[in-house]
Amino acid sequence: MTKDENERLILDKNKERVRFDNQICKGATLKDIDRDLLKEFILKGKSERGLDLSEIMPVQEALMRLNLLKGKSPTNAAILLFGAPHDFYLQCELKCIRFKGLDVTEDMLDLKPITGSIIHQLQDAEKFIFNHIALSAWIESGKLERQEKWEYPTKAIREALANAIAHRDYWSTSKVQIRIFDDRIEF
Repeated sequence: MTKDENERLILDKNKERVRFDNQICKGATLKDIDRDLLKEFILKGKSERGLDLSEIMPVQEALMRLNLLKGKSPTNAAILLFGAPHDFYLQCELKCIRFKGLDVTEDMLDLKPITGSIIHQLQDAEKFIFNHIALSAWIESGKLERQEKWEYPTKAIREALANAIAHRDYWSTSKVQIRIFDDRIEF
C-alpha cells in the first residue's frame, strides 16, 4: 500500500473526527469573514428556511449559532462560505475551460479561474457555462412570450456544480475543473 493510499484509508476511517469543514481554518480570524455575505445568507435563510438568526447580530454570535466557530476561530466551512478560501487553501478554486474541439489537447478558447466564497464560485461557474452553451428560442402560436430552452437542463447543471464544489476533497491539492468542449463550426 502506498503512503497516499494508507493516508486515505486512515482519513476515511476517521472522517467524522477529521472532516475538513469542521476543522479550524489555520490563520483565519473573524476579520476574514465577509459580513455582507453572512448577512445575505442569514436573510435568505430566514425567508426560505425560517432560520432563527438576526442579520444584525455580531459575526461571532452568528457563526457560533451556525456551528461554524471553534472557540473564537472560524472553521474551514465558515471561510468556504463567508470568506476568501483561496487565501488559505490554493485548491479552493475552480478552473473553467472551453476547448475548441472534443479533446483537452485542443486549443483553449476561454480559461477562467474562479475564486471567492463557494457561493460565489457556484454563481460564477454557472455564468461561465451559460455564456458558452446554446440557448434556443422560438415563438409558439397563441403565446405572447418567446419560448426558450438551454442546450442542457439548468437544474442538472446547477446540481452538478453544487456537488462538484460541496463534495470535493478539500484535503487534496487538485482543483475542480469545468470543461466545455465545442465542436461547432465557427466562421
